[in-house]
Amino acid sequence: MRNDIFGILRAAQVDPDNCEISDVSFPGGGAQATVTHKPSGSKTEIWRDHDDSQLFLARMTIGQAYFADHGPVGWTTILVALGQWGQEADYEATTPDLWSQLKELPVILSAGSYDESSNNPFTPDERVEIAAQLDQVLRQLEAQGKLLPGLKEAVEEAKKATGRMVRKDWVMLFVGQVVSTAWTAAVPPDVIRHALIVVLTGIGHMFGVGGPPSVITA
Repeated sequence: MRNDIFGILRAAQVDPDNCEISDVSFPGGGAQATVTHKPSGSKTEIWRDHDDSQLFLARMTIGQAYFADHGPVGWTTILVALGQWGQEADYEATTPDLWSQLKELPVILSAGSYDESSNNPFTPDERVEIAAQLDQVLRQLEAQGKLLPGLKEAVEEAKKATGRMVRKDWVMLFVGQVVSTAWTAAVPPDVIRHALIVVLTGIGHMFGVGGPPSVITA
């Protein structure tokens, strides 16, 4: 059983060294196995069905959040689900905490509404900086295969609007365009969060929020 678990994790391109398996004693008994993905704290608990010893059940979490329940099903089905769980756990461990970053956005939006400079147009240097932030978002989404129809057009329109709108109006336009595109093009929520976070936290310093502008890399 332990070799099966490590085998499916390797097949799913999950480093088995990042996982710990405990309490494996299925043959002839009903003990529970716990697989822990150490970098993310994710867990999968597997146990034998009480009514049919050939079937198993599993409960999976990603981080501290519920992920999935499986069973009663055969061992092969449990292994397939375990591989998918391992991939999600890897993603959780290696992806920035977008939700915590998203908490900064209301501060930026509020500053954009009430800051003394919010009715001023962007300076030429600020327009260049915003364009660089927007281009960074497009490059990242394209590299991830997530540059869906409509999103590029919305970003390009936002770039042009920096030359004709004051700051607070532009922020509202940008947020509105991105959210509207999400609804009409069925863009996944994580893509929208990423676009908002990268751009609005990147320009937050223009509204007195956060530190200096981040360095834009190709």
